[in-house]
Amino acid sequence: MLYIVEVVKVKNRIKIYIMLAYTGTLYSKILKRVLKNKYVHVSIAMDKELKKLYSFGRKNPTSMFPCGFVNENIENITSVFSKAECQIFELEITKEEYNKLENKINEFKIRELEYGYNILGLIPLNFNIKLNRKKHFVCSQFIGYLLQEAGIYDFKKSYSLIKPKDIKEMDNLNKIYEGKMKNVLV
Repeated sequence: MLYIVEVVKVKNRIKIYIMLAYTGTLYSKILKRVLKNKYVHVSIAMDKELKKLYSFGRKNPTSMFPCGFVNENIENITSVFSKAECQIFELEITKEEYNKLENKINEFKIRELEYGYNILGLIPLNFNIKLNRKKHFVCSQFIGYLLQEAGIYDFKKSYSLIKPKDIKEMDNLNKIYEGKMKNVLV
């Protein structure tokens, strides 16, 4: 029996970007030591220019508090942390996945003030103890939540257990840059 398999190239694929960062703050130095990974902060960008760059972190680069859902600005970050380093990955997704992702991010933007930084979740996270705190995230939990909810990637565990290294180890990520964050602006 002869089977004919038709290979169809998926049209309308879109690239999103994931940035892992290390700023050198006291907090990031502690996380680097605890997580045993240099890059301890993760963000997701909906555009190549990284203007639509979202995460959970400092609302103002000069102060650790307040923190929560943020639309990050690389220029603002590098003006305070000139030695910040990053890795940037691209990930190709379908138009449908992109739309779901964008809708999820829009939900966060609309209700930005309802969300907080999951500082209490850091301890259980480091011991791989599941603790879902409603409307509270650290950066990696937020990115993991978005990717799972949009059907882009299944980490096979609760988003509350997702660390930056889990994001970095995703299949189909293509590293396009590693170095000083300020050079991304060039």
